This record gives sequence, structure tokens and C-alpha cells, in this order.
Amino acid sequence: MTVISPSLDDERLFTSRQAGGRFLYKIYFLVFLTGIVSLLYYRVTNIAYDHPVLWFLITLAEFWFGVTWFLQQGFRWAPTYHVEYPERLAESNLPPIDVLVCTADPDREPPSIVANTLLSLMSYDYDVNKLSYYISDDGGSQLTFHAVYLASIFAKSWLPFCKKYNVEPRSPKVYFSTSSTSSPSGQSFRQEYDKIKAKFEKMQERIEKAGQIRNVPIETRNEHKGFKEWDTKVDPRDHASIIEVLLRGNGVDKDDEGNPMPSLVYVSREKRPTSHHRFKAGALNALVQPSVGIDK
Repeated sequence: MTVISPSLDDERLFTSRQAGGRFLYKIYFLVFLTGIVSLLYYRVTNIAYDHPVLWFLITLAEFWFGVTWFLQQGFRWAPTYHVEYPERLAESNLPPIDVLVCTADPDREPPSIVANTLLSLMSYDYDVNKLSYYISDDGGSQLTFHAVYLASIFAKSWLPFCKKYNVEPRSPKVYFSTSSTSSPSGQSFRQEYDKIKAKFEKMQERIEKAGQIRNVPIETRNEHKGFKEWDTKVDPRDHASIIEVLLRGNGVDKDDEGNPMPSLVYVSREKRPTSHHRFKAGALNALVQPSVGIDK
């Protein structure tokens, strides 16, 4: 009996193949290059002294055309095509991914938009045990933390809904504001759709209400210990670091259907007037330490 083992090509995650017709293109290249050099040689050896300005402009244009054409040949000399096979990568071999989200000002970047962006990223089709989300709030705003907290609650309903029905787009604000033709039909889907939409609208209403009064209602503050960080006024330019774990991965926190949730961490780095904060670069650097130190 003959045993056929898989070939190396069957195990590769991608293949690279060179395009055909390269020999003909090299002939074209030599002919074209000869034409350009001959034309420039003709211009240099036949200077139009009667019209020097016109001769100079024409020669300069033809020279620049030759330079740009020559520089483009690096992309055309040996074209290569790559074909990826992501289905060959076992789920157990998927690398862990840290997703970093940055915001700084709840007025310029409304908390509702931050929440929708976060929910869209959290519904990414990937192994949730290998996904971790870190949001950097450079302004240290309780309105942003409030929106992220509410998003972490709604995500427990939104993520299984996206996975179950493969909805697109996965930003809830966009999804519920458009009539998607790709959505499945049926009474069970419609009932669940209405239920999830009602939860989303309630979340949006709570975020907008907090933004209008510029404060978080006391009943919401009592739901999570992280709001105690704002028991005293937090100056966006002068405050201690704030790190709050809203969701823990590896099956510690689960969604409404009992599936594990990805990690979600809120970070507002320490800022002092005496130290330069380096803007977004500093915010991203500040996320490195939590992403390494927090147990996922």
C-alpha cells in the first residue's frame, strides 16, 4: 500500500509565484531605454541656440520623463504574486493579539463613538482567548470610562449576536441605522434583533445623558469600583495613573451565552505639568506595560 504524505506546498501558509512574460518585458525595457538615451543624446548634441529657453524646457521635460520611467521599472522588472491560505493555520497556532485604542478628549472624540469603535473591534472574528483590548484615555475622563464600561456590558450580548448571525457591519451604530440585506430572516432572528437593538439604544441614551450633564449618575457609579478614581476631580493634564480591568479573558468573564470574553483594560497614564507627555506616542508607550503585566 502506498502512503501519500502531504507536499510542502500543501502545508505552506502562502505561496509566491513570479509572473510570466518577464523575458518579453526585458526586451521592451531595453528598446525603450535605448529610445530615451538616444533622444537625450540628440537634444544635447543639437542645441537650439535660436530658442534656448524652449530647448531647455523640452530637454528638462524629456529628462524627467526618463528618470520617472526608469524608477518605475523596479516594480515591473520581476512582478511576483502572493497567494495566502489562512485556512491552513490551525486555530491553536493563532498568535495572541493586543488591540490598542487611543482617545484623548471626550468633546472632540465623543464617548459614544469610542464605545462603538470598541464594540466593532471586539466582535472581530478571532479566537477570543487570544484577543486583548487596551483603551488609552489620555484625558482621564470619567465620561470616556463610563462609555467603555457600558460597552463592556453590551458586548456580552453583541458579540454572541454577531457570531451567531455573522452580521455586517459590526459597529452596532452603523448596523442598526442601516437596513442590511445580508441579515437572515425569520421570527427568532427578528426577536433577538429587536432585543439587542433595545439594549444598544439604552446604552447610547445613558452615554448621551452623562455627556449632557457632564457627570456619571450615582446609580451607575455604584456599579463599578473604577468610578471611585473620579471621587476627586481629575485634571486632564495633572493626574495619577488609572488602570481598570473591565473584562478578563481566558474564560473568567463570559457573555450571555456562556462563551469566554476577550480582555478589556482601561488605561489613563499619569500626567504631570513638569513632564512632557509625548502626545499619542507617549500614550501608546504607556499601554505596553499593562499589556505585558496583566494576566490575560
